[in-house]
Amino acid sequence: MPIDYKKGYCTLCRSRCGTINHVEDNRLIKITPDPDHPTGAAICMKGRAAPELIYNPNRILYPQRRTSAKTASDPKWERISWQEAIQTISSKLAKIKNESGAEAVAFGVTTPSGTPISDSIDWIEHFIHSYGSPNICYGTEVCNWHKDFAHSFTFGCGMPMADYENADLIMLWGHNPTNTWLSQANAIGLGQKKGAKTLIIDPRKTPLAANADVWLQVTPGTDDVVAMGLINQILEHKFFDSDFIRCWTNSPFLIRNDTKELLRARDCVALDVKDSEYFVIWDQDENQLATYNHKATISKTQGASFALSGQYTIQLKDGRYITCSPVFEILKQACKEYRPETVEKISGIKAKELQQAALLLSNSKAIAYHAWTGIAQQKNATQTERAIAILYALLGSFDKQGGNRQYIQLPLNKIDSKTLLSLDQKNKALGLKERPLGPASQGWVSSRHVYKAITEAKPYKIRGLFAFGSNPLLSQGDVELGIEALKQVEFHVHCDLFETPSSRYADILLPINTPWEREALKAGFEINEQAVSHVQLRQQMIPSLGESKSDTEIVFLLAKALKLKNEVFSSDLETAWNKMLKPLQLNIKKLRKYPEGIAYSLPQQTQTYRQLKQGKVKGFATPTKRVEIYSETLLKAGYSPLPQAITHNHDNNYPYILTSVKSGYFCHSQHRSITSLRKRSPLPMAYVNEELAKSNNIAEGDWVTIQTPHGKANFYCSILPTLASKVVVAEFGWWQGCEALGLDSYPITGPLNSNYNQLISAQEADEISGSVPMRGCSCKINVSEKQNIEKRAWKDAIAFVVKQKTLIASDAMELELTPQIPRLLPDYLPGQHITVCLNQDRDNELTRAYSLTDASYKEDRNSYKIVVRYQRSYDQKGNLYEGAASSYIHNQLSVGEIIHVSAPNGKFTIPTAISTPIVIFAAGIGITPFISLIESINDLDLMPNIWLFYGNKNSHTHAFKKRLNDLAKKLPKLHIFNSYNEPLASDIKGKDYDTTELLSAKVIPDTLIKQQARFYLCGPTSMMENITQQLITRAVPHFNIFSEIFKPKTMVKIKDNQEFNVEFIRSKEHLIWTSNSGTLLEFAEKNNIKMPSGCRVGQCESCAINIISGNVIHLNGKEPEENNISLTCQAIPISNLVLDA
Repeated sequence: MPIDYKKGYCTLCRSRCGTINHVEDNRLIKITPDPDHPTGAAICMKGRAAPELIYNPNRILYPQRRTSAKTASDPKWERISWQEAIQTISSKLAKIKNESGAEAVAFGVTTPSGTPISDSIDWIEHFIHSYGSPNICYGTEVCNWHKDFAHSFTFGCGMPMADYENADLIMLWGHNPTNTWLSQANAIGLGQKKGAKTLIIDPRKTPLAANADVWLQVTPGTDDVVAMGLINQILEHKFFDSDFIRCWTNSPFLIRNDTKELLRARDCVALDVKDSEYFVIWDQDENQLATYNHKATISKTQGASFALSGQYTIQLKDGRYITCSPVFEILKQACKEYRPETVEKISGIKAKELQQAALLLSNSKAIAYHAWTGIAQQKNATQTERAIAILYALLGSFDKQGGNRQYIQLPLNKIDSKTLLSLDQKNKALGLKERPLGPASQGWVSSRHVYKAITEAKPYKIRGLFAFGSNPLLSQGDVELGIEALKQVEFHVHCDLFETPSSRYADILLPINTPWEREALKAGFEINEQAVSHVQLRQQMIPSLGESKSDTEIVFLLAKALKLKNEVFSSDLETAWNKMLKPLQLNIKKLRKYPEGIAYSLPQQTQTYRQLKQGKVKGFATPTKRVEIYSETLLKAGYSPLPQAITHNHDNNYPYILTSVKSGYFCHSQHRSITSLRKRSPLPMAYVNEELAKSNNIAEGDWVTIQTPHGKANFYCSILPTLASKVVVAEFGWWQGCEALGLDSYPITGPLNSNYNQLISAQEADEISGSVPMRGCSCKINVSEKQNIEKRAWKDAIAFVVKQKTLIASDAMELELTPQIPRLLPDYLPGQHITVCLNQDRDNELTRAYSLTDASYKEDRNSYKIVVRYQRSYDQKGNLYEGAASSYIHNQLSVGEIIHVSAPNGKFTIPTAISTPIVIFAAGIGITPFISLIESINDLDLMPNIWLFYGNKNSHTHAFKKRLNDLAKKLPKLHIFNSYNEPLASDIKGKDYDTTELLSAKVIPDTLIKQQARFYLCGPTSMMENITQQLITRAVPHFNIFSEIFKPKTMVKIKDNQEFNVEFIRSKEHLIWTSNSGTLLEFAEKNNIKMPSGCRVGQCESCAINIISGNVIHLNGKEPEENNISLTCQAIPISNLVLDA
């Protein structure tokens, strides 16, 4: 079938990268970057895994209704029609609204920054507000609210997009775009190529931090102190932009020391002004009060006379005298205590490093910065955001080229849904009274408030919960309270692709399609001027699977059923889109003709706050029309008008500081069932440094339990030398299993859970936003009950003794190995291997990897078994050659001899329980990983149907023949087919073997392919490549095919004068790489060869290039899954090299 290349964009995360979607026979088979798209320079592993997401056998494809009690462990879903689902939901929503008001239904909506809900978010909000509910539970208080809304307390807008590509300095604070925002990572790389320096504030030495000009290793939760410390240094050394501070911020405005409010001209005897809203400054040239006309432009000459320090006595019109000081003076006093030495004591950042950071900031004319969840998930998140925003204001880079740009946005008729709610209804938002300036003021409520309203009817009873995506039991704290709420809520609807721990409590579960199964409109992307002006209707790439629908379709259906008649829902989606696009003189019909999108002409300008309109300056969208260093808005609501750091006290019973981290391979609590991603990150990780590990008897690879005052959770521990000694880092979002890799799901509560949010509670929250200290809470850590210390794995190879040698076929030797120092040995997953070193530290040292052949779990394991094939063959001249290691093992290795063995490892793992059939192709000694699988099956009810196609020359080379026959009698779901391509005269067809044909995919019945069988291959490379291609030809997705290829770890030291020939086939270039040429990507770019790239730190794998011949090593120590792939941003050659580039 011909392949159709369809242009679009990915919406799995905030980056929204431009894509080319490869569609064959109405099936998406591959995704590649669209280099012509403003955000299409690269696409990450998550985006490339889209086919696995779409065709995942665990997807929900039909509406379902619960038939068991919510307290039951199994919902016992019953399939229903869409008509019944819509009728049931609309009837119940109408009933609750009529009886208790629309506020009695809360709506959960997942994040647009990490899910495809961005396709539908405007329509969902319009539906919710049309229905009348003021309660949308986003979780924005721990995500976007601080950068998008708290930032407006200072600048009057959300944090503008950083112009990384043109910056002098890039500052990333609590933000790692290589994991979360690929188009930003790419832009940062481009900026660095142009000479931009980097300042990274992060507890972890991320790849960007490792290469930063200055890295501030902040203790989690103390970012407020660091920001105040940097402000202190900027002020003390006069590193600030004096003109910007005087003319465009409220720094010179006088503050009344009695009321703490800004002094107004109308209150002063010495001033007679017509405009009562004018503010007051002290003119140091004239030594008198003066008005500040915030509606006009202030020139540099005028601003130069404005006093920034001092205290002044002012007479009011009522005769009283008060003292006043400029905002700048009060800011200076507020930061005075945060000297570098004090900051070091609290945050762990060395005084010298803080000073270096301040100097780096002062020497940079154009600073682009981004701060995200690293600061947003703290107890003092709002004031921390304020402090960082003020630091940025002091430096004067706002809306400059190379700074944070306020790009002119596309003129659209936006869907303004908040006007649909009356003020009375808005005021019913949960939590609004507690935090009047927080997310609830926009109708975005916290999960804890929803839980309390369900379980305690405070301030009123929530009777209904309608969730569009979201998985709060994994993404929010107070998990036990959440479970109780979900059990109690009267009516619960959940829309999702998969059943999740949260959706298991729903009454109705609705199937959502993926972005590739629907149209969507995106008017304006993010990253640069070109992106902002880009308008694109993403085409539907493939038909929707089953009866899945988009969230947008669902709300339009429900609006009709509920008779919500307004301008949007009285028509259809295309009509609504056309209305949005009307100011652009575009419509959907035209956009369908240009699936790549259309660039709308936008006249971008810098420093637009300087613009005049009808004699008045645009300024900033704040009450003072200036950047508000001092916020009266916060003051009037009862909060500090200047940022304040909180006291950082920690319970001695919990001596460490815990922070969370996002994996670059998954979005939040999603995607862990996707095999290509899970291979790269199989376990829920925690990280500590050596000192902390040693003091808690923790070893590399141990399961550990992290405990806070709120709960416990288990993680697989890795020792990271670059972490601070009091810091614990752990991943969140873990619950999904991965069937194809034999990785079980995790409970979200109880002693075996790995749910990070079991450790978190919103009892203590940010006073303004309600943010929760997911990053910066106290904890303790110890070896988990899951970890059998006696079976603990070891780091380096240790001495084993050859206990037994047994010839199990003419060319196959089984070895039983026991540790020289007796101990119990760790178990493993079926398919994993050990690495064996023969003659360690001798001239004839040999290292090889061999699959383990025994049952994967044994309670008292004290030995391992492997099987080694004697490798003998003839070269083209007819000369016999033998494998060095196999020859040694067969002919020289003696029982009792010492060899060295690594702990079990490997990503080729095979499930003993899976919902789809397993098909195995094994040739010769390639049977070894599958013997372990079959030996490990101990539950016949959970055992899948296993079809084993096993190829050998004849009965002499047939390893495990009798054992397999015995297992087949024991396991009724095991079906074995033997192929002998050179049977002996004594071999009987039908008894010893079934066919003489070579192994091939033609033996697979169509029924197995339709059942989405998983295929596992091990044997000669040519056999695996041939069968893989045959399976793909028969429409088996590549992600359902798994091959075992041992890739030895290469340890090579490049000499200073080393040279290698590198040939770029496509570019027709032959070049000489030297040891100072850098990575292959850097080398190619220096020679004007275009190469794909993305994050540039080895995370996204966008730079992957096929190796035609030769070898490379990767500087980050992480080798790709495939043997013939080079990640060029990290790779350097270790031989002459030919690349498909």
